[in-house]
Amino acid sequence: MEGFDIEVYMQKIKQELLNTFGDELVYLGLQGSFRRGEARESSDIDVMVILEEFTVERMAEYREILKRVGNFNKSCGFICGRKEMKNWNRFEICQLLHETKDYYGTLSQLVPAYSRQDVQDYLKTGAGNLYHELCHRYIHAPDTLQEVLPFLYKGTFYLLQNRHWLNTGEYLQDRTELLTCLSGLDQTVLQIGIKMREGISCKQEEAFEALFLWCREILWEETQHETLCK
Repeated sequence: MEGFDIEVYMQKIKQELLNTFGDELVYLGLQGSFRRGEARESSDIDVMVILEEFTVERMAEYREILKRVGNFNKSCGFICGRKEMKNWNRFEICQLLHETKDYYGTLSQLVPAYSRQDVQDYLKTGAGNLYHELCHRYIHAPDTLQEVLPFLYKGTFYLLQNRHWLNTGEYLQDRTELLTCLSGLDQTVLQIGIKMREGISCKQEEAFEALFLWCREILWEETQHETLCK
């Protein structure tokens, strides 16, 4: 967004949160394309907030804060209470920690520990959901494939980040950098995803088959339990 400064925005929202919730504010962080430094005009502002206790009333208060800070139509993200976060699904913790920049509080102190197995399960769950969606669309709603494929490919980036981390211990934020480290179907899927994100047309059948084979490859992989990570 032209003239928009994410650092100024985050400082404004932090001050508004402190003014409204005081000591009840536990955490503020930034996620998404602004966190990765690849935001575009159409990008949402993905903010993460944790309060000591989150209620419906505080949900309404938070909405008003976002309106006061500005760019409400771009606001997005995640908000919850401390206890909810402490008991959050361990599948998502690896990505959550790597994808979130701390602005107030320390996220690593607020989440449960996770294991490699949790990340593997996250990867298989995500691939399984994509696999099911692809099969359903291809068989029962083929006319919708062209429209839905860009959205399905959007989610592959996060799965690829986690898969690369499992293989190398390296969690890469930048799509271009990650692409240079991948090979085989991983690389093909990310290449297609980048093209779709940039509005470059891709052959539907080739994009569909690449994604289907990639999901199948992940679902075929063996997994094993290993030590906890934090």
